[in-house]
Amino acid sequence: MRTGADGRSAQVLVGGSGGEGLEATPTERAAWSPDGRRLALTARAAGMSDVDTDIYVVRADGSRPRRLTSDGISSHPVWSPDRRRIYFAREPKRHPAAIILSDGSREVPAWIWSMRPDGSDHRAITAPVEGRYEVPESFSPDGATLAFTRGTYVELDEHGREHNTREVWLMRPDGTHRHKLAERSHDPVFAPDGRRIAFASDRDQNGSLSYGDKAFFANELYVMDADGARPRRLTRTGVLNEQQPSWLPSGTRIAYQRGKQFQNAQFTTVMQANRDGGCARPILTGQPRGPWYAAPAWRPGDARNGDQALRC
Repeated sequence: MRTGADGRSAQVLVGGSGGEGLEATPTERAAWSPDGRRLALTARAAGMSDVDTDIYVVRADGSRPRRLTSDGISSHPVWSPDRRRIYFAREPKRHPAAIILSDGSREVPAWIWSMRPDGSDHRAITAPVEGRYEVPESFSPDGATLAFTRGTYVELDEHGREHNTREVWLMRPDGTHRHKLAERSHDPVFAPDGRRIAFASDRDQNGSLSYGDKAFFANELYVMDADGARPRRLTRTGVLNEQQPSWLPSGTRIAYQRGKQFQNAQFTTVMQANRDGGCARPILTGQPRGPWYAAPAWRPGDARNGDQALRC
């Protein structure tokens, strides 16, 4: 779905009556090409299994869908700033590094690949490791650094709580010079000037949520310097669950996903706030019984309806 910063004139791009037979993965952020003309997304074609996903590219208006992968195991696309490559996660269904947890779930590793925007020239950037998953998230504006989330699959603790193993890492586009920036953190996104990174974390344990079969601490939004220094917390919402930040191209605002517990799940709303976390307000408001809105991504380029800071 595409909408303005005020939430008006919402338009379905993929899915629904105009979806060209595709069903987009609602909890994953789609990726605009650097020129704002195309959108890469995770989706499944009509008739595919619920667990099968591939990478597609559509025009900015949702037309001309093109399937880039056909393995049913690819997700989380991210464009390189020079538009020459799309980075993505691949999670095979059958792999010797899969682990079986005590609840019977079979967790498989995910690692990072890249390809050309036409779907050719697939290259493995990282390698599979037992019990570990990696997801590409954001490039620095100069294209020299890729931020990604790394995590490991673990059992729930004695209280039924899911321990947060996710970490923010950086590496070069060829997979070298990997280093960790933050623990208990995920969804890292470079600011347009490349000097800061917005991310989500439950490090302050500011609230707790339960989905019936498991519990976890709520996430809040943070910003840190691009080298991991000076982390600053932006939201303080207790039992609300904030994640999936996205910078306005001017850097003055951040859009993000806010989740609220509903029965054994959460419904989600898309919010925006100033870069310091102030003046938070909804863009698209979700309801417990639907619709839900999630994983925002600002389109590159100037904000025609204004890119200044919000006024409270």
